[in-house]
Amino acid sequence: MKKALQDVENGSPIATAARENGVPRKTLSDRVHKKVAVDAKLGAECKLSKDSEEMLNQYIQYMAHRAFPLTVNQILMFAWTIDKASGSNKFGENGPSYHWWRGFKARHPDLRLRRPDPLDRSRAVNSTVNNLREYFSLLKEVLTKYHLDDKPDRIFNCDESIIDLNKSAQRVVIPRRQKHAHSRQVGITQHISIHCCVSASGSVMPPYIIFSKGFPGGSYAKDGPDGALYGKSDSGFMDEELFLNWFEKIFLTKCPQNRSEDDPVLLLMDGHVSHCSAPLIQKAKEENVILFALVPHTTHICQPLDVAVYKSLKVHISKMIKIGQALRGDLWIAKKDVPRIIKTPFEHVSS
Repeated sequence: MKKALQDVENGSPIATAARENGVPRKTLSDRVHKKVAVDAKLGAECKLSKDSEEMLNQYIQYMAHRAFPLTVNQILMFAWTIDKASGSNKFGENGPSYHWWRGFKARHPDLRLRRPDPLDRSRAVNSTVNNLREYFSLLKEVLTKYHLDDKPDRIFNCDESIIDLNKSAQRVVIPRRQKHAHSRQVGITQHISIHCCVSASGSVMPPYIIFSKGFPGGSYAKDGPDGALYGKSDSGFMDEELFLNWFEKIFLTKCPQNRSEDDPVLLLMDGHVSHCSAPLIQKAKEENVILFALVPHTTHICQPLDVAVYKSLKVHISKMIKIGQALRGDLWIAKKDVPRIIKTPFEHVSS
C-alpha cells in the first residue's frame, strides 16, 4: 500500500498503481482522497482493542504456566467478558465466534491449539505419572521463585465435596446370609456441597456451604459452623460466580494480608472450568494470589483435602446420623438442618 501511494504521488494513475502493487483500486483511491486514514489496517475491525487482546493473551499464558490450560470455549467466554466490561458490546448477544478465535490465534502466533490423544490403559498410567512429575516440578519452581518453601502459612489448598446424608461412611453389621445392607433414608436427596480451604500450616478457613436450587427456609445459618458462608446454584455445586464470591469474602479476608508481588500467597485448587473465570484471574493478580491447578484426574491421590479432611468429616457426620437413628427411629434431616449437622464434625476436623 505504501508503494502504491508513493507511485500515485509520483504521477502514476490510481488504477495503474493499484494493479502494479496488487492492492484494491477502491482501497487505494479512498486513501488518496483522504476518505480513509493512510495507516488504516486492511480487513474487518478487531472486536477487542490491542491492549485488551494482549491482556487476554497474557491471561492464557499465565494460566497455562500454572497448570490451567484454557479451552477455546473458555477463551471465547473471557473475550466476551472483557468486551462487556469495556461497554462496547461489539460481540453482540451471541458472543465471539470461532471465526474470531481463528483470527485471534493468527494475531498471536505464540499460542497453539493441542488436541489430547486417546491413550490405552498402560500409556494413560504412564502419562499420569509423567504429568505428576511435570506438575511437582512446576510447583517446585513456583515455591522457589517466590520463596514459599518454608512458609506453610502462605500455601493454601481448597476443594469442594458432596455431603450425602444418606450414604454411610461406616460399615454396618448384618446377618451372614443377608446379601444387602438396606438402610432407610434419613435426609434430603438434593445435592449439597461444602467448599473448604486449609493452609499447609494447618489453619482452616470457614466453609462455604452450597445448596441446590434455593436456600432452606428459617434461620438455617444460626446453628451452622462459625463464619460459614452460604450459596446456591441449580446443581448444588460450585460455579464461577460462587467461587469468585468465596474467593473475595472468605479467602482474601482470611489469608495473610501482607501480600505483595514479591511475597504472594499460593492457592492450590481444582482446575475445573466451573471455578475459573476472567474476573477471578484478574482479582487474584491484583491481590497477589497465585492460582495453581492440580493435575486433572489425579485429585484422588494428590488432593490433600480429598485424602484427609473430607474423609474424616464424612465419617464424623455419618457417626452423628447413626447415633441419631439409634435414639430416634424416625429421624429425618431437612435441608435447614444441614448446617447444624455439619457444625460439630467440621469443628472436630478443624481442631
